[in-house]
Amino acid sequence: MNGGLKISAVICSYNRARFILNAVDSIFRQDLDKSMYEVIVVDNNSMDNTLELLSDYKKRHPDYNFRFYTEPNQGVAYARTRCAKEAKGEIVAYLDDDSTAQPGWLKDIAEFFDRHPDVYSIGGENNT
Repeated sequence: MNGGLKISAVICSYNRARFILNAVDSIFRQDLDKSMYEVIVVDNNSMDNTLELLSDYKKRHPDYNFRFYTEPNQGVAYARTRCAKEAKGEIVAYLDDDSTAQPGWLKDIAEFFDRHPDVYSIGGENNT
């Protein structure tokens, strides 16, 4: 483990100001000890006020392990790659910018990887 940091919960965002803070808050409401995870948002050149909202959120929650970046190269692949590069956790968990993390999301991920150390990737339910 990287100095106790188990999970990097990451969100890629583009013009989702109306959703982004709900997504971030849903992660910080998790039942996993906050010292075990960080939250990273990579904004992919949004033209709305996403960055302003994230900056204000960071100021209002200085004790949260929260960072955000702008990725100048347009496209989800660039944003996801930037998230992975910035992540310091042993596990990288992606959440969509218009989603909310269900209770237990991070704890379940951490426990799964603890039980299955040979697994390197998991995915969520496909609802299509």
